[in-house]
Amino acid sequence: MNTRASPPAFVSPPKRGLFRALILGDELIRVVLQGGFPEAIARPSERRRQDWALSYLEAVLGRDLREIADVERLTDRPRFARLLAQHDAQLANFSEFGRDLIKAPKLHFVDSGILASARGLTIERAIRDRAAFGAVLETFVVGEVAKLLGGSNVRANLFHFRDHAGREVDLVLERDDGTIAGIEVKASATVTGSDFAGLRTLAEACGDRFAGGLVLYDSGTAVSFGDRLAAVPMASLWN
Repeated sequence: MNTRASPPAFVSPPKRGLFRALILGDELIRVVLQGGFPEAIARPSERRRQDWALSYLEAVLGRDLREIADVERLTDRPRFARLLAQHDAQLANFSEFGRDLIKAPKLHFVDSGILASARGLTIERAIRDRAAFGAVLETFVVGEVAKLLGGSNVRANLFHFRDHAGREVDLVLERDDGTIAGIEVKASATVTGSDFAGLRTLAEACGDRFAGGLVLYDSGTAVSFGDRLAAVPMASLWN
């Protein structure tokens, strides 16, 4: 495989112009915040979807945590869920990992709708505050990529990348042959060269193993940013 000439092997190659099925702006926020559970999507209002999500989360915590911890003392499970939700898409800074965050795992909820509900993030608030929406969007993308891999013939492991200078890549895919691709997630409709800092660092570290890097953003246009790097619409997840 010629990694210098080929597009990233883990995602559809960038297309020029507009994507056929655009999910942008407020519609993207709505899709991300409703999540993927059919039971939640079937409910007609945001309030009812979030009520279901919180009830589901409470049921999971009440059932599953008993198997791994002494939760009889954990009387405030909703507060515990909110605490986890506030650390989603961040390094899991447990006490054993505190001395070396470079090797720390990253925490992600399985479903973006459950995460948004636990955070109390509504569509209206996400429209006003794109920074609050960003972490939920990152978790959504991680979930979508995992689903795409599950339905494809590609075998790859998912990681995140962070070097000692704090340069990061939200999602790194390593194929079983050692080929690596990176994905950055951006909630805004604009991309600049600085958004590729982490991907360029990853490319330098991987050398010929680096297949390519994408910045997924809230737009309908794919733009090249140099060798094996491109800004690609979030809609590429569905095309």
